[in-house]
Amino acid sequence: MPAFEHEAAAGRRGEGSGAVGRRWQHTGRQHTAQQYTARQGHWARRAGVTARRLPAPGAPHPPGARLAGGHPPSAQAGPDAPGPGASRVPTLVLLAGAGLGSAFWEPVLTHLPGWHVLIDRQGRLGTRCSGLPSLDVQAAVLARLLEDLGVADGAPTILVAHSMAAFEAELLARRRPDLVDGIVLVDPSLALRPALVPPLAVGAVGGRAPLAGLALGAVRRLLAVPAAHRVVATLVRAGMRRQVSRPQALDAPAWADTWSARALTGGAAESLAYSAQQEDLLRVRSQDRLAVQVPTVLLQAPPYASRRRLAAAEQAFGRLVVRRVPRSGHLMAQDAPRQVARAVCEVLDLVLR
Repeated sequence: MPAFEHEAAAGRRGEGSGAVGRRWQHTGRQHTAQQYTARQGHWARRAGVTARRLPAPGAPHPPGARLAGGHPPSAQAGPDAPGPGASRVPTLVLLAGAGLGSAFWEPVLTHLPGWHVLIDRQGRLGTRCSGLPSLDVQAAVLARLLEDLGVADGAPTILVAHSMAAFEAELLARRRPDLVDGIVLVDPSLALRPALVPPLAVGAVGGRAPLAGLALGAVRRLLAVPAAHRVVATLVRAGMRRQVSRPQALDAPAWADTWSARALTGGAAESLAYSAQQEDLLRVRSQDRLAVQVPTVLLQAPPYASRRRLAAAEQAFGRLVVRRVPRSGHLMAQDAPRQVARAVCEVLDLVLR
């Protein structure tokens, strides 16, 4: 059964490695946190999008994170581990913004409870960008990946979405509420219909925008030239460094793939699809006429959103709490990982009440 009734063919499960789709086998023994982190996580790939389900590293969690019965979450209690409350260990699905991979979340992971599902979109981990990402197909692929990983197993699932990934998180919550129990929006893009249609959104229908498609073709050809690729990578890195208070964090080895030609092409495709995806989401909102009814925390970095944008967000999310993070840049997972983790635990507490 497709994730959405109109989902396009989204690739096949287990594409790319013999390790794909293998669950950890429970032997009846209690595993230590070290044993869990030493094992390879369960992962799947569809349509060039890769999802990896990994246990928490076993680091201390922020105050407030509790499972059913009041027990703090632990890396020792995975879905296959024995013991009371194991089936209630939460899963956190982490969606980075345009041009960013799962490395974006690394500073946050040690502060988060439960299982972590890290998403890397087209252009990363050896995949290629096939074109402009349609919001509808993007959310449908995510739904199928979560099914592949067994996320819909009765335990709470929280979406943690940064920047433009907020569009995907909201659409998934609307189309597949069975997969979403709570949402944390990390300095998100807030959908609001502009007074004038942006040039790249002209003619946008169902995620297709002709002018944006032409622009992506030009970017792809440009990045195929090694000298041009080096210049673009330098400019993109400089732009990202201005969005974080600790620019040296972006020089870590985990970020190396971000500056590859494939990843830059994928990031360009996502950015060029912004206007079309926003228009598609606004169209869905007008058709649904209902707000998303799961606990939602929205974290804002300066400059803060306008009242008009926040009002639109409050209409879209019926249980929205807005919090400001004044000392953070747009790449909040790098600047304020503990604040992000606290927001996740706040949503978890609301879900588990």
